[in-house]
Amino acid sequence: MLPDELLNNVFTYLKSVGGLPKIFYPNINYTIIPSEYITVNIMPIVPDDIGIKEVTMNGGLIQINCVTLDGIGALTASEIAKIIINAFKRGTVINGIRIDRTPYTSQGFNDGEGHYKIPVTIAYNFLTA
Repeated sequence: MLPDELLNNVFTYLKSVGGLPKIFYPNINYTIIPSEYITVNIMPIVPDDIGIKEVTMNGGLIQINCVTLDGIGALTASEIAKIIINAFKRGTVINGIRIDRTPYTSQGFNDGEGHYKIPVTIAYNFLTA
């Protein structure tokens, strides 16, 4: 699976998940910033060649930031995070991309630009031959 195919699969899947705010895609400038949105970053790790055949385990982390306006509390961002965790629960398969670990949130933080963010981290993997 090529990097753009991985990105496309994740973004297509996210668009199908109900209850999520607008998705901000990487490397696109936005002129209107909504009060709620998510950002997605995919961070691959070094592939692992398995056995003597040409099989490779690919994997990494998908980090989705749940973003709301600063000063309104953590509840809205936390609710968005719950939707994402449920959508990527352990055992989920998205076009060959496997989620084998339970996603988790990190401590929310203010970004200094008027937004509050709660990161959700999702470990993924897939095999290529």
